[in-house]
Amino acid sequence: MSSKGPVKINDLQKLGRHRLSAKMEFNSAALETDILLGEALKKDRLYLMLNPNEAVGDDQEENFYRLLDKRSTGYPMAYLLGHKEFMGHDFLVYEGVLVPRDDTQVVIDLASEAIEKLKKSPGSLKGLEIGLGTGIISLILLIKFKNLEMTGVDINPLALKNARDNINHLEGQENSPACNLRDRLSVRESDLLDSLSLKEGALDFVISNPPYIQSGVIKTLSTDVKDFEPLSALDGGADGLDFYRKIIEKSLPYIKKGGLIAFEIGYDQGQSMKDLMEAGGFLDI
Repeated sequence: MSSKGPVKINDLQKLGRHRLSAKMEFNSAALETDILLGEALKKDRLYLMLNPNEAVGDDQEENFYRLLDKRSTGYPMAYLLGHKEFMGHDFLVYEGVLVPRDDTQVVIDLASEAIEKLKKSPGSLKGLEIGLGTGIISLILLIKFKNLEMTGVDINPLALKNARDNINHLEGQENSPACNLRDRLSVRESDLLDSLSLKEGALDFVISNPPYIQSGVIKTLSTDVKDFEPLSALDGGADGLDFYRKIIEKSLPYIKKGGLIAFEIGYDQGQSMKDLMEAGGFLDI
């Protein structure tokens, strides 16, 4: 113990906020500091708030410094913690797999509205996700629709492991909303649809959040994205539309008449995507 006495929770909070506020707004720095300190102490943010003068053990202090040092370099928070909350559920996130964004809720919500109109009885709905990543899109849809069966494909073996582990992670949670996810999500390694054996009209829908950032824009992204997340999950080619062209061309024969395809796209890609899909044979875009 030093002459200054033991290090307390609020000492580390002040240090963390000072370090991170050089990289982000103060409120974000305060939040992230508490998340990192909570991870080091295995306590929630309310506990930190109620016990600011509690002494911190040496091992816990060193663990906090380690987390703070990595976050200060721009290392993504989700990779540091190994998980991220998304749409009310906790998902594992592995380094080398695209970190889920809150923006993806938009495509899930809009796709859900369209899928709701496809619901039929008897029989189940069949969907395909191209670019499975952590599995959040397929898994949320499976939780929403109990009569849905999904196939999820990705070219990244680590993403496939991440998605499979999220199946077990969700089903293992207390009061889990999951319902037979292991039986209803087939995880496959495939470059788009190349390794799948599908019959014509086999799918009710296809959904995808493919790489859509223009190659020339990658270098302008924030450090935590461009320096740490997989380039293969970001780079959509010169105009950002390379993967959309391939998915539109390859998937159309396998979607039933009246079925649908749903994409997450860049904020400025709407008209370009509409043109691509009309040229590819889709209606009611």
